[in-house]
Amino acid sequence: MHLICTHEQADFDAVASLWAASLLHPEAAPVLPRRLNRNVRGFLTRYAEDFPLRERSEIKIKTLRELTLVDSQSPVSLKGFGPDTQVNVIDHHPLQGDLDPGWELQVEVVGATATLLVESLQNEGKDLSGPSATLLLLGIYEGTGSLIYPGTTPRDIRASAWLLEQGASLAIASDFLNPPLSAEQRSLFEQSIDSPSTVGEIMSRGPQLLDPSETVAEAAERMKRYGHEGYPVTDSGEVVGLITRRAVDRAVAHGMQSRPVSEIMEAGSLVVHPQDSIRHLQRMMVEHNWGQIPVSDPFNGEVIGIVTRTDLLNSLGNSSNSQSNQGMIENLEHALTAERLALLRLIASESEASEVALYIVGGFVRDLILGTPSMDFDLVVEGDAIALGESLAAQYGGQARSHRRFGTAKWQLDPQNENLKSALQLDPSEVPETVDFVSARTEFYSYPTALPSVKEGSIKLDLHRRDFSINTLALRLDGHHYGQLSDPWGGGKDIRDKQIRVLHSLSFVDDPTRMLRAVRLEQRLGFTIESRTLELLERALPLLDNVSGERIRSEILAILKEPSFGSIMLRLKQLGLLQAIYPALDWDDWIESRMSAAREFSPPASWKLERIPTLSERFYALWLYRLSASEARGVCERLHMSQSEAAVVMKAGRQNCDLAQSRPPSEWAACLDAEPEAALAVTWLALEDQAVARQIIENYLKHWRWVQPTIDGDRLHELGLAPGPAYGRILGALRAAWLDGEISSAEGEQQMLAALLREAGEGG
Repeated sequence: MHLICTHEQADFDAVASLWAASLLHPEAAPVLPRRLNRNVRGFLTRYAEDFPLRERSEIKIKTLRELTLVDSQSPVSLKGFGPDTQVNVIDHHPLQGDLDPGWELQVEVVGATATLLVESLQNEGKDLSGPSATLLLLGIYEGTGSLIYPGTTPRDIRASAWLLEQGASLAIASDFLNPPLSAEQRSLFEQSIDSPSTVGEIMSRGPQLLDPSETVAEAAERMKRYGHEGYPVTDSGEVVGLITRRAVDRAVAHGMQSRPVSEIMEAGSLVVHPQDSIRHLQRMMVEHNWGQIPVSDPFNGEVIGIVTRTDLLNSLGNSSNSQSNQGMIENLEHALTAERLALLRLIASESEASEVALYIVGGFVRDLILGTPSMDFDLVVEGDAIALGESLAAQYGGQARSHRRFGTAKWQLDPQNENLKSALQLDPSEVPETVDFVSARTEFYSYPTALPSVKEGSIKLDLHRRDFSINTLALRLDGHHYGQLSDPWGGGKDIRDKQIRVLHSLSFVDDPTRMLRAVRLEQRLGFTIESRTLELLERALPLLDNVSGERIRSEILAILKEPSFGSIMLRLKQLGLLQAIYPALDWDDWIESRMSAAREFSPPASWKLERIPTLSERFYALWLYRLSASEARGVCERLHMSQSEAAVVMKAGRQNCDLAQSRPPSEWAACLDAEPEAALAVTWLALEDQAVARQIIENYLKHWRWVQPTIDGDRLHELGLAPGPAYGRILGALRAAWLDGEISSAEGEQQMLAALLREAGEGG
């Protein structure tokens, strides 16, 4: 076993170094000392969920294979420690003279041990979460007196700058630094912070609650399904305790699955109210060590929300980097037409009257920040979306159609409704035909690659079910919250850093098609898939085998509509995604050049095509053009292509005649008559560099296929020829003669017909 330890009465430098070493050695267990400085204990209490450090009592070992000491050169008393234990020391204190010569030492003169470990994290290309960067910054700042102690080195300053780039929060650091910041520094920090002031602004509404009689197994299943770290336990509506994942895991380990949660919960009736200050919330979390605190209605005591350490961390850490309300309002009002903005305000007013929160979410908000918004937006209601849609239809006309299973409503507007026209005071014909409303919801996956099951939830949980952090921003619209930006999952920072990041390590396991969407967004926005997300993507490639062809085809169709289509396909190839879909799939310059022409393809009217092949038919046929017939058929089956798409794919470039040969028109026509015209059109696109072959297809589509003799079967019957194979031979010979120029008039056709009839008669 490999342990990472530090000295007793640990300060921020010691604990930060402990955590950094565990990031560098994920197989090792970071062990907290028995005694911590008070400010360090307060920090870890508040942000415990972000730092899974081990208590000494949890460690059960027989043999200690390796021990890493950080900010210390004295081995702690550990069972299993012996002469065969490999010891590594990382420290900034002067070297002690009595150390074992067999130990590995990294003892360097810098202001803080955390600096040494930050440099190692940089060298290994590690990306840090905001909480991790903040803890490491605290370690350096405490060790260097906020970079003003004489022992501070340029290395400490460079490490601190990198941590700020990684998302370290000066606002949080200023609360815990000891010694404190100077008055000038504190004033600067306070000017940069515009954090929420009340619990109601950061809480999640509609929390899930547990009954005291529910079993440990039921609690474990719910945590597994929804990913929550804790649940309030309520009895007859009153909070009686809190159950945490750690307690559940321990109970399961002891075989207590059938016991009620009341036996293992943290007992207590701790609640906060929406109007309570953030400072009050901080004190409650530190004093009671609850990572999730229920929020109750102060009038009736009903539990209406929950606030977590993560909510608190985000409210303090992200706020200084978020856009101001006024800035977001200005962006929104410049992005939308006057009619759509008036409609949005009308909906927001009704939402406020109904006492439900209304948000624009997702890609619209992302693009609003980037300065490239669209006219379409998704509206999420933290409450009953169906009731809101029905209320709007009742007052302003139109119809509201709902899907109660998913909590969605579609309001189909009536532009001629007098109430609507009066409310908008604008031309109602300029508003969209429909507006969609969705109730905020959470979701879970029964098994990897399954479609999600949904359940009503808060806006925070609704945003967490989305694919990438940059799509988790929400802009609130109702009442005095108008223009308030919610960014609970760090999407704003990722937009600024131009990176694509999944929200959790099982994101691609839950839905492997997100890998395709990651590449699509990366190339569309000019962003980069961040390193950890890229690592998770590479590990999840085999899971695409379990995704239905329809879902993959849907993602490919979305890619096909992107302006940066070619770069997306090339990136899919580079990351191994094409091969993961089907091993024979490829992308190169030849396909790229053909697809550029295919996207603009408009066949000449002289071809008289019954149906122009669709963009997807053109795409698939050209993409698979150079594959063998068996490989192309395999791709068609893997993607469950439609019959029309598969028919074009299997025929394009696979005609039964060689277009490179020299033949008379009659032979070309006889060969090409059996081919679907859509497949011939795609083959023509593929033969961009083969003028002769292209000309053959053009001649066939424009001329040859329309050439027919004036004589038909009825005329042959009138002339007394008995029905039989001779009909086909005669009509075919006449058509061939017309095509090859052997006859060019009705008289010539009659002469040839007479000769053919004599031959038929002589043949019996």
